[in-house]
Order: sequence, then structure tokens, then C-alpha cells
Amino acid sequence: MIDLLRHQPWTARRRWLWPKENRAALIERFNPRQPAYFVESFAGAWAQVLTFDDAPAKNGDLCRRLVDRGFRITGTGEGHLPDHSLDTLSLLLAYNYPIFERFLAELRFALRDGRSAFSFKAGQMGNEGIFVLRQMCFLLRRNHVFSSYDINTKGTITGNIAGTHEARHFVTGTWLERCVKEIVQDFLNLQPARIGCMQNVCGVRPDGKTFEADTFLMVDEDIYMIESKSGDYHKDDIERYATIGKMLALPENRIFVVAGNTAHAGGPEEILREHGVQLISPSELFELVEMLESVHLKSGSTDTASQT
Repeated sequence: MIDLLRHQPWTARRRWLWPKENRAALIERFNPRQPAYFVESFAGAWAQVLTFDDAPAKNGDLCRRLVDRGFRITGTGEGHLPDHSLDTLSLLLAYNYPIFERFLAELRFALRDGRSAFSFKAGQMGNEGIFVLRQMCFLLRRNHVFSSYDINTKGTITGNIAGTHEARHFVTGTWLERCVKEIVQDFLNLQPARIGCMQNVCGVRPDGKTFEADTFLMVDEDIYMIESKSGDYHKDDIERYATIGKMLALPENRIFVVAGNTAHAGGPEEILREHGVQLISPSELFELVEMLESVHLKSGSTDTASQT
């Protein structure tokens, strides 16, 4: 039986943290929705990257690559304030996503209907499923995502989602964005100087149209695009991602869509194949890390204990 409160199936290495003084200075200088770094490019000709000392240096190389391909970047950064407890919860949700998928869908439906109250029948999931869900509800309550919850003897979970902006956005999708960020930045067993990551990138494409992208990852000289879709995704989404990939001259299968709604995943398979976009579930993010490592370990050495 998996115990979420004790069992940690990963080895995470924190390369950088955000001291309170850095965060306060950043909020004053820019915006609390951009706590990592801010990028501005001028007429697509060059880019100036403003960073703190603990931001990955490789981000500058990544930004220049985008600008060299004709993109004008107007903003970037995390779409949420740093919270390492919520980051850890996001990893737990991804690791056991087959258990949590229907539960998270019920929470999204409740908010979509304008309700904070939810009810989920977990009895059919068996004792282990109920046990894991109970622990997750405990952690969500302690981290102020839930304001209350209860589980009866039949395994029905009832409760209320907290009314804060952070809690509601965590339920509807930022949990997946946090998870992607944690995995691509902290789990890759590569030297930190080889990795760059920009999240919530917005700006203007070479054709003059505005764009938004969840995550650009750069490992050595290779760029990957990772999009997080906790709910439904559509043909237009896939075509939009593919267009950005073509403008960046990305090889096939460098674009990944992390889809939370796996029941919807069978829809546009032909569109995915046509555009070379790979669909993965949140629980497969860990396999993505292993794939990236297998590709890039051939061109460099892993971190050692002295390098972390």
C-alpha cells in the first residue's frame, strides 16, 4: 500500500530556492506573477534577460534562440507564487495520477459549475484507493487548498475547495504546471548549466500573431516545448503548438502535451501524428525525464554529489 505521507518515489535536488528578500525585491520590481525572471525583446533583434543570481544561466541562451527565430518575447515567469509544499503535492498527484484523475475531474466540474462544495464516490476504488485519497485530502486541507473535507464509511468524500485564488487555480490546472516545472528543472540528472527553462512565455510570433506557451525547455542546444492541459484539449490547440514548433524549426517529436484528461486523449490521434506532437499523461512525466537523460547523457556527464 502506498503511503503518501512517507513514501517518496523520487530523488529531487533543489538547485535554487527563493529567499524572502529576493521575492520581495522581485515583487517590487516586476510582478508577483513573474517570480523567476522577466524577458523583453526589442523588435525581434535582441533580448535582454534580467535575472537574479539563482536563475538558470541557460535561460539567456534559450531566449536568444527564440529571438533569432523571429519571436518577440514580452513576458515570462511562473504563473503562481513559489510554494514548495504545493510543488510536492503536485508531484504526488502526478505519480499516482490513475488514482487521482477522476477525483480531480470532479473538483474541476464543481468549480466550473460555480460550486466550492464537492462530492466524490470513492468506494469502488477499493481500500487502497480510498486510503491514498484520504491522505491526499489531508494534505490538501493542511495546505489550504481545501477548507474542509470528510469521508464516510462508504468511501464518499465530501468537502469544500478554499475560496482563495491560489487554491482554485491549483485545482483547475496550476498543479500540473507546477509538476512540469519541478520535473524538468529538478529531476534531470544533468549538470544545471546544461539546462534552461522558461515558463508561461508570451509574446509575438514571426507572423505577427500573439502566442502563449507553457514551457520551453533547453538541454544543451536542443529545445523542447511542453504544454500542460489539465482539462480538455482540441485540434486548434495541437495545430497552434505545431505552428510554433515549425517556426522554431524543431525536429519532429520535440513537442509534448501533458494531458490530464486521458479519457479525451483518444480524440485527435491523427492530428497528433500529423504534426509530430507527443501526448503523455502526468504519470508519464517521469518517463520523459528518463528519455531526455538517455539522449543527453551521451553528450555529457551526470552531476555528482559534489556538483549538486
